[in-house]
Amino acid sequence: LLEAMHALKSGGEKLRAGLPSGFPKLDEKAQFMRPSQLTILAGRPGAGKSALATNIAEYLCVYKAKSVLIVSLEMSKMEYAERLICSHAEINAFDARNKPLTPEQMRRMVESHATLARSKMLICDEADQTVSDVLAMGRSLKRRNGLDLIVIDYLQLLTPQEGDNRQEQVASISRSLKKLARALDVPVLCLCQLSRKADDAPEPERSHLRESGAIENDADNVLFVWEDAKTKESWIKIDKQRGGPAGRLKMTFQKEFTRFTDY
Repeated sequence: LLEAMHALKSGGEKLRAGLPSGFPKLDEKAQFMRPSQLTILAGRPGAGKSALATNIAEYLCVYKAKSVLIVSLEMSKMEYAERLICSHAEINAFDARNKPLTPEQMRRMVESHATLARSKMLICDEADQTVSDVLAMGRSLKRRNGLDLIVIDYLQLLTPQEGDNRQEQVASISRSLKKLARALDVPVLCLCQLSRKADDAPEPERSHLRESGAIENDADNVLFVWEDAKTKESWIKIDKQRGGPAGRLKMTFQKEFTRFTDY
């Protein structure tokens, strides 16, 4: 208590702040990547949750020299690496795979590859990963090179270790993810699918979190990313924030580059 009081009296300088996201307007509203905290970033397929998580990981590794572990359960390491390089170089990944690159595009791609290769980012795409597997990998990385953030893409694809039905299995995974963040004392950013009910709602709600209501209880922070069906504008909704307010923020989503920017 005394240590916390001194930290607060110092204006928060001694408190452990959350990691920056690379989006100044978002960081003004939320500190959702503090040590030991579990943050759920949820959205429907195609809304941009993987793109947003990748942008955050790229920013931390390239511009803040942080160490990030990405557990990719949906895409292979090759697919993830292609997305990273093309996104950083601001080149359409589909065009890069199917059309000859211009000399300028080739230059940007080579520079992006060199920049990303120097960063401390590890992508694990092994199938049938459990939370215990991620914990063991995280401990090894933290001991060898340090570890600042874990990104999991996405929750429903983690292999459950217990539970008779799907709801119990997802609830078990959710509890284990919170324990993972506490055990490693690093923030965990876990992507999550929303149910189809979110398609018929004006904006996502916590009740739309797919397959388990336990997710919203275990998470310290819950963020939604979605595209307005009428205006086609992209939004981030801060639905739950431990120690902070809720809110929403309009974003610009450059789908051709899989990049978000402040609106």
